[in-house]
Amino acid sequence: MMQSVSSVVLEGNKDDSPICFCEYINSEGERSHLLATCCNCEAIDETCDRVISLKKIDSEILKRIQETVLDRLRVPWPGGAKQVPGEWALSFCLVPMLLLFASISFTMAVITNTVLLPTLLFTIHRCIQSKRNPKNVNFSGMKKPRSQFYLSWLIVSCASLFIVYNTQVITWLEITPHENLAFLSFAIIACSSLFIVKRISCQGFERFAQSEDGDEDTIESGAWRFCGQCQYMVPREASHCSSCSSCYIHRDHHCLWLNVCISSVNDRWFLVGMLFALIALIYGSHLTYTTICNPTLLDLSYITILMPSTCPNAYVDFSNAISFASATYAVTLAVLVTLVVLQQVVCITLGIRLREYRRRRQVQSSLKQIIFMSFSNWFSFWWRR
Repeated sequence: MMQSVSSVVLEGNKDDSPICFCEYINSEGERSHLLATCCNCEAIDETCDRVISLKKIDSEILKRIQETVLDRLRVPWPGGAKQVPGEWALSFCLVPMLLLFASISFTMAVITNTVLLPTLLFTIHRCIQSKRNPKNVNFSGMKKPRSQFYLSWLIVSCASLFIVYNTQVITWLEITPHENLAFLSFAIIACSSLFIVKRISCQGFERFAQSEDGDEDTIESGAWRFCGQCQYMVPREASHCSSCSSCYIHRDHHCLWLNVCISSVNDRWFLVGMLFALIALIYGSHLTYTTICNPTLLDLSYITILMPSTCPNAYVDFSNAISFASATYAVTLAVLVTLVVLQQVVCITLGIRLREYRRRRQVQSSLKQIIFMSFSNWFSFWWRR
């Protein structure tokens, strides 16, 4: 009788009301509110006590703090607060912070793009590579963790540059509608192409287990082989990606920034996206520089180009400074994209994949053979089935 009464009391105290947009169910299964984000964290309290008492902080405590922060990192949403992935939160914080640093002065802009940015990305990359994910282990035992950080950094960077362009640069009314339309067209084509790269990414074939009927004839024909990592039968031209844990037909490389494998299925869209992204970055930075700086006309043989000359007012106010910093960051991204495009152009000209070029490290064909075969390789690249 007492047990039934107590259960009734507990059920009566249970809150079954709908969750509002600021509430959520935490990792312990309890109902919590965003206003209580900084409350009831035993790990942080214990860390503060150890710091005050000059005691050593255990790694287990730091791990609990990390789990608590990631669990409480949420944004209001209808039906309950949604959790924000740590990689996205890191990108949302670091990209605007770097742009603000670069807007302090010209010296800080140079330091940010040549020292802070490479050091920061290299440090985060090393941390991601040192992460051990037991669910993603390849055949040799090497663990290749996947992360959304690179994709989030790319999206946040493009969004930040686009926001600065539309809220600061356009307001000067120095850019003509035709120039703005051209820039938006380049940006839309680049984003659409890269979206298609992720959308249509697939293996390019239907794999099957070795135990299925007819596998002996398939192996003897030489067209298919058994992949020790996937434990499936795959085409002879397919290769395994340790990051995706899958095989892809004519795989070129695994793109960290898109978090997808580039293969014969999406390599043409990838090249188109990179080319238009390069054009959009260069053209957008050119429009920004010629708006903020004192422009001058550069006379060429058949065309006259407006080029930035001097920038005495680049850091007069915040609007000019953040615009100049964003254009400088766009130039830095354009340099990186140029390297990717050059890699693809060289590999297509030689008729090999990027992963094959990295392993070979040298070309055994003569220059005459390369020139003769380049036309055939480019034709096969664009018009293959």
